[in-house]
Amino acid sequence: MSGASPQGPESPTAYLQLILNAHALTTKAHEESNDFVPVEGVVLRSRYLTEKSIDYGGGGTIIQSVDLVANTLVAIKVIHPDRDPGQLEPEERYYDELVKGHGTEIRHFAQLLESFDYKHHACLVYPLYGWDLSQLPFSDTDFILLKAHQRGIITQILHGVRYLHSLGIIHGDLKPANVVLERSDMCTIMIVDVTGTVVARRTIQNPTIRLIDFGNATFVTDTNSVIYGTNRYHPPEITLGFPWSYPADLFAIGCIAAEFFIGRPLFPHTGYVVEKLGVLETIVSSFPPDYRRKIEKVFPGTYTKTIPAQIVYAGGDSEETSQFVDRSTLSNIKALVPDLPLYRFLLCLLNLDPRRRMCVTDALAHEYLSPAAGH
Repeated sequence: MSGASPQGPESPTAYLQLILNAHALTTKAHEESNDFVPVEGVVLRSRYLTEKSIDYGGGGTIIQSVDLVANTLVAIKVIHPDRDPGQLEPEERYYDELVKGHGTEIRHFAQLLESFDYKHHACLVYPLYGWDLSQLPFSDTDFILLKAHQRGIITQILHGVRYLHSLGIIHGDLKPANVVLERSDMCTIMIVDVTGTVVARRTIQNPTIRLIDFGNATFVTDTNSVIYGTNRYHPPEITLGFPWSYPADLFAIGCIAAEFFIGRPLFPHTGYVVEKLGVLETIVSSFPPDYRRKIEKVFPGTYTKTIPAQIVYAGGDSEETSQFVDRSTLSNIKALVPDLPLYRFLLCLLNLDPRRRMCVTDALAHEYLSPAAGH
């Protein structure tokens, strides 16, 4: 899981006094309660000394801890206690499927070291990886994510997703926050900027990544039982409540690739169906006529009866429509992405009709990901 660059403590004995003190102060209180609030200085499973909470989400809390046996830092995900007793956590269940698949692509996923229960909480232990990609400092003017690194990261994500799909699994929540660097090391490079001046820029040193978080994963035969991931990365079929499958993951990868290039999320968060449709048509392209008819059949009044049909979008500056994104502030992807191979790649991944969206195998063969493309 993500956090600081993983480095072990100087010596396990350096923590000995802390361990003894922590046990004396905290173990009795925790033993008397079935509740568990992650705090510093608790030893779990007689092995992991908790240091600090580094992330909190809907699924659980991530605690940076010291593995006192291996003398390394780990990340322990403490799951919120709302599962049935004896039920495997989704992350554990799907990681088991990855292992049983015997594929070398398992290297693209966070390694689950072990799992255990503590006070009715499932605890999943991972190596402590580096930053997740949402933590990259795009807002810093001296940071750059090299195009070669962008392509390399997207290629790794696609290889991991191809392996998932080969096992009949949809990830269900692909986004920068669910892609972590193995290490957060940065380096300084010299580049020539658009004015022809040689300038120093910081960049990541190693673009090797791991995919994390199977909390929204599902088998392709069971998509009706889960809700797909995060709003900004939703394909239109999710927004519309239409059947969805593997192409949903490809749309999310397109969003990630665009975000790398422009330095911010491609789509704003939208809470209304018609708003999301209007945003998609403004930034990507118009829906194909047959897909528009399908939308109009399920959501009558979404489109005008003119030719060509237009979304009846309420966005604007009036008080009544202020909750909508003003489409005049949005730019089409062609203006946002002047890199032609990437632009063509994104149009294929972000195709608004999932039947026409590029599959993972074709994505890996696309010109944009070719080292010989010269861009």
